[in-house]
Amino acid sequence: MADRIIRAARVNQAAALAERPSSTASVSANAAPTAPAATFSRLPRLPPARRQKNMAPAGVTVVIVRRDLIGKLGVETLVMGYNHHFGHNKEGDYGSLRSSERPTLRLYRIEPFSVGGEKVSSTVVRSLVEHAEMARAARMLGHPYLLMADVARGSLRIDDPYKLLPPAGEYPVTADGVPARLFIPSEGAPHLDRPFTKEKSIIEFTAL
Repeated sequence: MADRIIRAARVNQAAALAERPSSTASVSANAAPTAPAATFSRLPRLPPARRQKNMAPAGVTVVIVRRDLIGKLGVETLVMGYNHHFGHNKEGDYGSLRSSERPTLRLYRIEPFSVGGEKVSSTVVRSLVEHAEMARAARMLGHPYLLMADVARGSLRIDDPYKLLPPAGEYPVTADGVPARLFIPSEGAPHLDRPFTKEKSIIEFTAL
C-alpha cells in the first residue's frame, strides 16, 4: 500500500502545488492520498505567536497533529515532501512528526525526484508554466497541465481563482478530449475557438 501511495503522490504532488506557492505536504481525510486534498497553508491558525514562540518543535508538532490534523480535519494519512517544514521558524519537519505521538496518523515522505536528470518541484513547474514551456511542464508532471473550467459559450470561467496560467497567447489544448485552441488575452477572460455545450470541462494543454 505504501508503494502505491508514494507513486500516486509523486505524480500528483507537483500538479496540485503548481496552482499556488505552498508547501509540499498534503493531507487526506478517510482515504489514501491519490491526490493532495489539502495543504498546511489551509489548516486552521494556531494560537497567537506569543503563546507558542518559545514552544519547542515537538510541542508545536503535538498541537498540529492532535488538534488540527486529527482533531479538526480527521486526517488519517499524511504525505510530506522531503524538504517540507512547518511551525515556528519552520522547525517542524518529517522527523518531528515521525517521533511525535500520532496513534491514528499514517505518515509517508516523498524523496527527491527527477525526470531526465531535471529535479521535479513545484517551483520548477510554476516557472515552466510562467514561461509557456508546456511540454516540459507536462514531462515534469507526468501528464498535461490542466484546468477545470466552465466553458459554456467558449468563454472560460476557471474554478480555481489562483490557478496559474501561461502568458498571453494562443495554445493548443483539448477540452474533454476534443482538440481546440485556447486564447489567453493580456486582459479579460481566456476563451476557446469554438463553443462547447458542456459547462464543466477539463482543459489540457497539448504537449508539443
